Parts: sequence; structure tokens; C-alpha cells
Amino acid sequence: MLRFCVILISLSFFTLSAATQIPQTLRKVGVSENLGTFLKFENLNLLNSDGEKFNISSLFLNGRSKVFYFGYYTCPMLCHFVAKGVEDAVKASSLRLGSEYDVIMMSLNPYEDVTSAKKFRKKYTSTLSRAHDSNSWYFLMGDVDSIISLTSQFGFSYYYVADSNDFAHSAVIMILTPEAQISRYLYGVTYSPSDFKLSLLEASDERVVSTLNKLLLFCYSYDPQSKKYVLFAKNLMKLGGVLTIFVILFMMFMFNRSAKKFK
Repeated sequence: MLRFCVILISLSFFTLSAATQIPQTLRKVGVSENLGTFLKFENLNLLNSDGEKFNISSLFLNGRSKVFYFGYYTCPMLCHFVAKGVEDAVKASSLRLGSEYDVIMMSLNPYEDVTSAKKFRKKYTSTLSRAHDSNSWYFLMGDVDSIISLTSQFGFSYYYVADSNDFAHSAVIMILTPEAQISRYLYGVTYSPSDFKLSLLEASDERVVSTLNKLLLFCYSYDPQSKKYVLFAKNLMKLGGVLTIFVILFMMFMFNRSAKKFK
């Protein structure tokens, strides 16, 4: 018993020591989800990857849901993992980029240059098939005030590391409705095709979602604990009940039809 207590105390001290050793940089990085927030784009000074002024408000006039994420084009590692995860999700999803949704990457670096942005864009859009419109994947840059405005609205906290000229930040993509409302946060550097598709369908205007996809949304719901979409048992039972009734009615119809033939 004494040995167990010593081990437990040692583990406690180890955990406390590890917690106190977390770099100050990482303590300033994180995400505070602002689900339901409508983004405001007034007074934003943004440029696209060609160095042209970009009015992001106009992008939300096409009625499509959006995938939005932060990074920077000279990033040595994490941003490439996130972009690759988005690229893989786009390729694996049955939804079509440019016809059913758009993708937006916003740089955290206010001193980003066009050359880096173009190089980054080419790397992740050149492999997309013709089924996708690569021009609907936007790579944006902005000044300090614009970056702070957008990151704060998303609840996205990042930190500039002066010693290495890097930006410490989380790996997360955000899903937006056609009205620029934050609908969902998906974490990590890989995104399952089903979660990617369901989050975009969930954010889409119901009028443009097919009957089959509406049925898919009816059966699945987002679980905040596991942070993924799971089968919604209650709705699945409802659907099963409805199908059972239709089967019974069909069988009764066929039985009555057969009975009339033998009269």
C-alpha cells in the first residue's frame, strides 16, 4: 500500500512538473469555438494570391458553404499538413469544389509575399481533378488589423515566435454557412470524407441539398465529445419505423391484389 502511495505521489509530481514546463508560446495558442457567430468583413484589407485586392464579402453571394482555415505560406511544417488534409478531403468527398462549396486559406503573416502564396497555391490545387474548380480554393493575405479581426471572430489564438520567425497555431478548419455563419470546427490535419461532407451539407442551404443527402443528415449528427459525426440512433429508429410501415402497407396491397385474382 505504501509503495502504491509513493508511486501515485511521484506520478502527481511528474504531471505537475510536465504541466509547468509547457512552453509559454503554446499556452497562448488554442481555439475558443464561436459557433453561430456571423462573421463581419467590414474594413478588411485583403489580397488574393495574385496580389490583387479581394472583397471576401462578395464570395458569400454565391450561396455556397465554405471551408475556412488559417496558416501561412512560408510555414515549414504544420500548414502543409493542414493543406494536405484539406486537399485529400476535397479529393475523397463526393461534393464538388466550386459548385457546392469553396475553400479559403487566410495567412497569419502580415508580411506574406505573392511569390510564396502562388507557390503554396500551386502545390495543393494542381493535383485536383477537372471535377473540381481549383479557382474556388482561395489563398488570401492581409494586414495586421485584418488578421486580428478574423482570428478573433473565429476564436482562433496564435502566437508569433520572433526567434524563429514562425507562427504557433492550432490545426483546425472551420465550416461556414452561405451567410458567413460559423457552423462547425474540425480539428487535426486529416479529415474523414464523411465528416467533411456532412459538415458542409449541414452548413448548406437546405434548398440546394439533394433528397439523398438530406436523408444522410437525418441519420447522422455531430458528437461534440468525439468531435465527429455519428449515427443518430433516435432518428435512425424513426426512419426504420417509417420504412416498416411502408413495407407492411406494400405487403397488404400485394396480398389484396393477389386475393382479388383468385375470386
